[in-house]
Amino acid sequence: MQRRPLVAFAVCWVAGSGVQSLWQGRTALLVYAGLLLGLAALSLASRLTWRLAAACALALLLSAGHRVWTDAGNVSHLREAIGDPEGRLVAVSGAIASAVEIDGDVVVFKLAAARLTEDSAAENSAPAQPIRETLLVRVRLGAEEELGAAAAWKRGDEVAVRGELRLPASGGNFGGFDYRAYLQRQQVHWTLAAKGAAAVSPGSQGVSWRYRVLRAADEARLRIGGLMDRLYGDSDAGYMKGLVAGIQDDVDPGQYDDFSRLGLTHVLAISGLHVGVVVFILLRLGALLRLTRERSLDLAIAAMPVYMLLTGASPSAVRACLMAMIALYMARRNRLKDGLHLLAAAAWIMTVWHPLVVEDVSFQLSFLVTAGLLLYVPLAAKLLRFLPAALRNALAVAATAQLVSFPVSAYYFHQLHLLSLAANLVLVPFISFAVMPLGMASVALGACWLPLGLGPARLAELCNRATFAATEALSGVRGMSTIWPQPSLAWVAAAYALMMITGILLRRRIARLDEQALLLEGTRAARRRADPFDPERRFREVPAYAAAAASGNFTQPLAARRADLSASSGYAAPYPVTSSDYAAAPLPGTPSDYAAPLPAFPSGSASPSPPGFSTAEPPPGDRAMRRRRMALGALIAIGWLAWLAWGIQPAAFDRQARVMFLDVGQGDSILIRTGEGKHVLIDAGGTVSFAKKEEAWRKRKDPYEVGRKTLVPLLKQRGVRRLDMLVLTHLDADHIGGAEAILRNIEIGRLVFNGTMKPTPDVLRLFQLAVQKGIPLYAAADGMRWQPDASTELRVLHPDPGAADAGRLPLAESQNGRSVVLLATLYGRTFVLPGDLEAAGEAAVVDHLRREGGAAMHVDVLKAGHHGSKTSSTAAWLAWWRPTDVVVSAGANNLYGHPHRDVVARIEALPSRLLRTDLNGEIQYRIEPDGRLTRRERHPWDK
Repeated sequence: MQRRPLVAFAVCWVAGSGVQSLWQGRTALLVYAGLLLGLAALSLASRLTWRLAAACALALLLSAGHRVWTDAGNVSHLREAIGDPEGRLVAVSGAIASAVEIDGDVVVFKLAAARLTEDSAAENSAPAQPIRETLLVRVRLGAEEELGAAAAWKRGDEVAVRGELRLPASGGNFGGFDYRAYLQRQQVHWTLAAKGAAAVSPGSQGVSWRYRVLRAADEARLRIGGLMDRLYGDSDAGYMKGLVAGIQDDVDPGQYDDFSRLGLTHVLAISGLHVGVVVFILLRLGALLRLTRERSLDLAIAAMPVYMLLTGASPSAVRACLMAMIALYMARRNRLKDGLHLLAAAAWIMTVWHPLVVEDVSFQLSFLVTAGLLLYVPLAAKLLRFLPAALRNALAVAATAQLVSFPVSAYYFHQLHLLSLAANLVLVPFISFAVMPLGMASVALGACWLPLGLGPARLAELCNRATFAATEALSGVRGMSTIWPQPSLAWVAAAYALMMITGILLRRRIARLDEQALLLEGTRAARRRADPFDPERRFREVPAYAAAAASGNFTQPLAARRADLSASSGYAAPYPVTSSDYAAAPLPGTPSDYAAPLPAFPSGSASPSPPGFSTAEPPPGDRAMRRRRMALGALIAIGWLAWLAWGIQPAAFDRQARVMFLDVGQGDSILIRTGEGKHVLIDAGGTVSFAKKEEAWRKRKDPYEVGRKTLVPLLKQRGVRRLDMLVLTHLDADHIGGAEAILRNIEIGRLVFNGTMKPTPDVLRLFQLAVQKGIPLYAAADGMRWQPDASTELRVLHPDPGAADAGRLPLAESQNGRSVVLLATLYGRTFVLPGDLEAAGEAAVVDHLRREGGAAMHVDVLKAGHHGSKTSSTAAWLAWWRPTDVVVSAGANNLYGHPHRDVVARIEALPSRLLRTDLNGEIQYRIEPDGRLTRRERHPWDK
């Protein structure tokens, strides 16, 4: 750090802002105090000069103050203006502050609101209230003809929007995506929901100067996207837009998933790779135009802001363009020395401009990977020096990027494909040096004349066929995708600490080996110079031999030869040589009377060894040092193994059982973890679609699918590598919607269903996939029991046996009455899970239990049937189970009015607690081995 003061300053600046993202209040103050004490300790230990330590402390404190000031301003003032904004109908005027995104029948843009009028008072011409608020506007179009009107809306336009204010949805599940926090980092606190294009009225004012540059960039991006749509086919256009222009909205979701599994999505995000290609092309263009070096560099510098805006100005693009601009400027001044200083300057500029960017995963990965490449690629290349240069460099870059990015990737994405390194090693150079230049060429030529761009576009499509085939094949290899549970921040910090220590030790080891190699080479050179039979020496001594031959004397005194050697080479022998150590011997090819000196050592003596390569036993101090180095290496290896074990099985000794009612909207999904780490998933959520064929225009580019977007990420985040059982209580869409994605991403031990078949394409596709994957299928029936471990039992109470006769499944359009009912017992605690069972089925289950001699029970938790519908949860059913808690799984503001008010009244009449996923989010029950039961909700509700 002494040699890189800017790096130390930038690290402390970023840390000052990052602390506020992780801790608040007194904890944050303690962390700041600890960091300041650490700087003081480094200064006292002479690791930092007092001036640099003071500068770092100043950076830490200034950044902390800057972040506190930013957070204080990142609040909404709508409550002060109109009271509780939730659900209020308002008319808001302002300027469109972002690009306008049209996705199916939904139009989204940010509105820099300047004036607000409550809708009830709008007709009375009440004065508008001035506000300063950024709102996220969502307009749902009513007809296909409205798409044209929406396409005319541009950034900077003055508009008035009438709609309903809504608080953004927060994360419904523990560890799930928090949309509210995501928008808050963009300083957006409320959404405005509008219906129809008529709800957006254009204003009379022109476009403000603040938006003109960004508006032009938006229009250029639209033109580039439209041009690429004409140049490429449907399967390639979206991918090439992401690769060349950073437009990821149109990338095929299946392709993106393949790239994501293999860790290749960075090629679709504008980064240093893309910027490097652009800079190279611009510098070569300057050379072809015979521009001077300075003018070529000026051209590249001027192009960077334009390229950054054209590609969307993502954090990785901003970082790469800033670094390129600084590097090109320093190269123009002939002062380009250290890439870490460029990286530090870019980080400081970005965090000064927008401190909240430190919470962006793209920012974190971009800077971490770039720093890792700068620090560790030279080291990795030296470790791989036995490989050919091209392969060595490519492998060093790919392996370093993979290692440095893995801890953060595991923290956010919870997966690692074991073929990711191979995919990056082969495909990234191919995409970078073949596909990307072809894509850029097709856009540049096609902009001049469309047919000119078709040639490079066809070549790029051929390359894409190979890329897509490779990614699909590699991502589909079974057993290669690993799942990493949500790690702690301590695990992430330990990874980078181990990397730093390992890097320091390897550098020292390589330095010692290089020093020994140089010494050995010097000694070998000395021996060659001292060896009379060395052909190189004989050629060096041609003048002496020629003189001897001319005089007729083919012998030469030893002293003369030594003097000649010293004069010709300037080399002094490393060990003493005397004439008594030598005897005369004839040289091959010389007259018999010619004698040349031959090394001969006194009897009983060993040949002298050069310094540092003695054949004698090393001194005790060297042996102790070697043992210490071996012990330290073993300790580092143990540290890495312990770190891996910690990451793979963080709950290896956890014997707590859990029952988790997940928030999947208007659907059901319950995850059970037994005391011994077995996992059971009951239902997989889903949504019922009412889309009509004639309204295909409403379809989104990437429609929300609960399995791919919610359940699979949650299962990975919680370390579920294998579901020992997947139970589908019945085959309605709101219970099986996410099952297909789960089957494709998670290993399934067995699939249990209700023994019927519903003739719909989704159901048929699901069972075909299960058969294709070899998953055993079981038709549930009353009386079945399953014990995943000694402390857990699942008992089936419904349906009656015999529904599936002789292997034939009866067709059943109506599925609710055939729901699988489970009684789960974990460490003695009981949970009744009835699917969508309705009143008739509830009565049948109670009658059957009564006939068996059973009496009314007291269970800990009862899930209300059919999402709290009035057709379920009868008084007799509730009286039979007498639950302590009743959980209703329903979607917020659902169209069905679930839970029904009658059901709510019946539950509240009991001594039972009502919990709802639409209000509480995920509801978790934790059972200790001694039977103690605790509960927590994602959103505790006290209304």
